[in-house]
Amino acid sequence: MTGKDRLTRLFNGKEIDRVPIYLLFQDYAAPFYTDVWSIPVYKPIVARVYETNDFIDRRVFDLGFCYNSHPGIEKVTDTQIDGDVQITTTRVGCGDVWLEKSVIKTSDSTTREPYIKEPSDLGKILELPYRQPQPVTAWFFDEAARFGDRGLMGVRLDDPISLLHGLCDETEFTVLCYTETEAVDEFLSVMYERAESVYRYFLERGVGPIYWIEGAEYAGPPLLPPACFRQLVTGYEKRLVDLVRDYDMWTMIHCHGRMKEIADDFRHIAADSIHPVEGPPMGNITLTEAREKLGPDMIITGNIQYGDIWSMTADEIEQCVKDILNEAMGNPFILATTGGPSNPNINQRVVDNYLRIMDTALAVGKY
Repeated sequence: MTGKDRLTRLFNGKEIDRVPIYLLFQDYAAPFYTDVWSIPVYKPIVARVYETNDFIDRRVFDLGFCYNSHPGIEKVTDTQIDGDVQITTTRVGCGDVWLEKSVIKTSDSTTREPYIKEPSDLGKILELPYRQPQPVTAWFFDEAARFGDRGLMGVRLDDPISLLHGLCDETEFTVLCYTETEAVDEFLSVMYERAESVYRYFLERGVGPIYWIEGAEYAGPPLLPPACFRQLVTGYEKRLVDLVRDYDMWTMIHCHGRMKEIADDFRHIAADSIHPVEGPPMGNITLTEAREKLGPDMIITGNIQYGDIWSMTADEIEQCVKDILNEAMGNPFILATTGGPSNPNINQRVVDNYLRIMDTALAVGKY
């Protein structure tokens, strides 16, 4: 089977020949990972990835500021240097309504000031003139033709909570969600309307078939309790997942962290797949527990810890892969790392471990 055949059959609930392998490498220089194509030490890994991996090739579109592409909104960045202090300021706004973020770097520290510094800043964003993003999509289909049968094309999109999180620092985000319920609810409701219009825009044009949805992890334990997750995430993601399914496309929800307390919410959301389902100590749910909670049909995508590729010996990573496959196979599953290649400076251990993961999965992962 080709990667495309294997993944398509898996998402359609049909039998496949072996467990799909997805180490989160992309078929292009993805902006959210290291550009592995230009780094010589990655060359043997990339060659083996192309031989063995079932790609889910996530593409990114320019969707403006908070899913808003009104031409009147300006974005201005300025950098000032005073001795060893560098201050980069970015201002976004229109007319009399402006928000500002900054990054202050010294020789030994970096300080960030986010767009949202107080609750009233949420209202400023809603005051900005709005126009639905309508990005050009022709290039996506050109890339799909070049991509061929390596796997499935996808689009990487934020949910409402992800848009909010990106405007705040961690402390302010948590405080907002706890103490400014009315303002946050109003903001998320508007962001959902915008997100839905963007999703529908892509769906109507056939962009897909994978919709990789980012954001759930920001509102889950330990950052926020399950009740907050249900209020801020569950309903919105359920509606987005249902919308995508209405167009015969598939969803993958990305959510690191402690999933056990919110697994019932994910079952209700009913995405086609969830990634990465982390076991202890990074998460708090085993693959067996996740399967019991999520039901027999959801595709679990995981769960080799990216850090283990750096710390384990080749024999240890081989046993890790065998243990994962022993626990997960027999139900819908994609063997994947918890993160993609994010470090340009890798050593021989990392190279050897990536290769051992793929060799082990091919040897053990046959159905």
